[in-house]
Amino acid sequence: YEIEVGHTVTFTNTTDADGSGSDIVLRPQVPAGFTLKNVTGTGTPWWIHEDDFIIQPDNSVPLPTDQTLYANSSTTMTFRNIYEVNAEAITEEGWKALGTCNPQDPSQGLTTRIDVAGSDGIEPATYSTCTTVTRTKN
Repeated sequence: YEIEVGHTVTFTNTTDADGSGSDIVLRPQVPAGFTLKNVTGTGTPWWIHEDDFIIQPDNSVPLPTDQTLYANSSTTMTFRNIYEVNAEAITEEGWKALGTCNPQDPSQGLTTRIDVAGSDGIEPATYSTCTTVTRTKN
């Protein structure tokens, strides 16, 4: 079966001067029993198309999201990771780890790191999101 996990990235310019956002790299963690099938997004700059969401061999997805960010404005992008799940390949310990979240610990839950490149006025940084996954009984 497949599951979908979503997350949002917002760039905000709180100054009175025009600026820009930054390029990002999505880094979904892929635990045992999971396969990252697809990454999609909405709200991205007009030049990013569905075929730009190319999953690299390390499961990262680099995106050229650097765009003008006008004074006192923000832009929001929403991303979805689609995973195929092989429940039989997940151990009891694996299910326990998937059922808890600590965004700083990629061994727990389904974690996605979002690397933000440095640009004019933006310090490079990494942010993490985490979503728990629980096993359903049939």
